[in-house]
Amino acid sequence: MPRFRCGPGGPADGVALAAPGVLGVEKCFARKTGFKYHVDIHLEVDPHMTVWASHEIATEVRFKIRKQLGWVDDVLVHVEPHPQPSSPTPAPLT
Repeated sequence: MPRFRCGPGGPADGVALAAPGVLGVEKCFARKTGFKYHVDIHLEVDPHMTVWASHEIATEVRFKIRKQLGWVDDVLVHVEPHPQPSSPTPAPLT
Protein backbone atom coordinates (compact mmCIF):
# COMPACT_ATOMS: atom_id res chain seq x y z
CA MET A 1 0.00 0.00 0.00
CA PRO A 2 1.46 3.39 -0.94
CA ARG A 3 2.02 6.05 1.68
CA PHE A 4 -0.98 8.37 1.46
CA ARG A 5 -0.41 12.09 1.07
CA CYS A 6 -3.35 14.43 1.44
CA GLY A 7 -3.11 18.02 0.28
CA PRO A 8 -2.00 19.95 -2.81
CA GLY A 9 -0.69 17.54 -5.41
CA GLY A 10 -1.92 14.52 -3.47
CA PRO A 11 -3.93 11.75 -5.11
CA ALA A 12 -7.27 12.56 -3.40
CA ASP A 13 -7.00 16.22 -4.43
CA GLY A 14 -6.26 15.18 -8.00
CA VAL A 15 -9.30 12.92 -8.20
CA ALA A 16 -11.53 15.61 -6.66
CA LEU A 17 -10.29 18.40 -8.94
CA ALA A 18 -10.96 16.26 -12.01
CA ALA A 19 -14.67 16.05 -11.14
CA PRO A 20 -16.98 18.47 -12.97
CA GLY A 21 -18.13 21.32 -10.72
CA VAL A 22 -15.21 21.17 -8.28
CA LEU A 23 -13.47 24.56 -8.32
CA GLY A 24 -10.94 23.83 -5.60
CA VAL A 25 -9.98 21.79 -2.57
CA GLU A 26 -9.90 23.86 0.61
CA LYS A 27 -8.32 21.16 2.77
CA CYS A 28 -7.83 17.44 2.97
CA PHE A 29 -6.98 15.14 5.86
CA ALA A 30 -6.29 11.42 5.89
CA ARG A 31 -5.97 9.05 8.81
CA LYS A 32 -4.94 5.45 8.76
CA THR A 33 -7.48 3.02 10.16
CA GLY A 34 -6.25 -0.54 10.11
CA PHE A 35 -4.80 -1.25 6.67
CA LYS A 36 -6.63 1.55 4.86
CA TYR A 37 -7.25 5.28 5.10
CA HIS A 38 -10.23 7.47 5.88
CA VAL A 39 -10.20 10.77 3.96
CA ASP A 40 -11.88 14.01 5.02
CA ILE A 41 -11.93 16.46 2.10
CA HIS A 42 -13.41 19.97 1.75
CA LEU A 43 -14.45 20.82 -1.81
CA GLU A 44 -15.01 24.33 -3.13
CA VAL A 45 -17.98 24.74 -5.49
CA ASP A 46 -19.89 27.62 -7.05
CA PRO A 47 -21.50 29.47 -4.10
CA HIS A 48 -24.66 30.06 -6.14
CA MET A 49 -25.16 26.34 -6.80
CA THR A 50 -28.14 24.60 -5.23
CA VAL A 51 -27.65 22.32 -2.26
CA TRP A 52 -28.90 19.45 -4.42
CA ALA A 53 -26.29 20.06 -7.13
CA SER A 54 -23.43 20.42 -4.64
CA HIS A 55 -24.53 17.19 -2.94
CA GLU A 56 -24.43 15.38 -6.28
CA ILE A 57 -20.85 16.61 -6.84
CA ALA A 58 -19.83 15.52 -3.34
CA THR A 59 -21.30 12.05 -3.86
CA GLU A 60 -19.50 11.67 -7.19
CA VAL A 61 -16.17 12.70 -5.65
CA ARG A 62 -16.64 10.30 -2.73
CA PHE A 63 -17.21 7.32 -5.00
CA LYS A 64 -14.44 8.29 -7.43
CA ILE A 65 -11.85 8.59 -4.66
CA ARG A 66 -12.83 5.20 -3.24
CA LYS A 67 -12.76 3.58 -6.70
CA GLN A 68 -9.52 5.14 -7.98
CA LEU A 69 -7.55 4.94 -4.73
CA GLY A 70 -7.91 1.36 -3.57
CA TRP A 71 -6.23 1.98 -0.24
CA VAL A 72 -8.99 4.45 0.78
CA ASP A 73 -11.75 2.82 2.80
CA ASP A 74 -14.08 5.78 3.31
CA VAL A 75 -14.39 9.44 2.35
CA LEU A 76 -16.22 12.25 4.14
CA VAL A 77 -16.84 15.17 1.78
CA HIS A 78 -17.63 18.69 2.95
CA VAL A 79 -18.83 21.34 0.49
CA GLU A 80 -17.64 24.93 0.83
CA PRO A 81 -18.42 28.02 -1.28
CA HIS A 82 -15.57 28.86 -3.64
CA PRO A 83 -14.24 32.34 -2.91
CA GLN A 84 -15.03 34.54 -5.89
CA PRO A 85 -13.73 38.06 -5.38
CA SER A 86 -15.88 39.45 -8.20
CA SER A 87 -19.16 38.14 -6.80
CA PRO A 88 -21.23 40.24 -4.41
CA THR A 89 -21.07 39.37 -0.74
CA PRO A 90 -24.39 37.97 0.46
CA ALA A 91 -26.19 39.76 3.24
CA PRO A 92 -25.78 38.14 6.66
CA LEU A 93 -28.62 35.94 7.90
CA THR A 94 -30.63 37.48 10.69
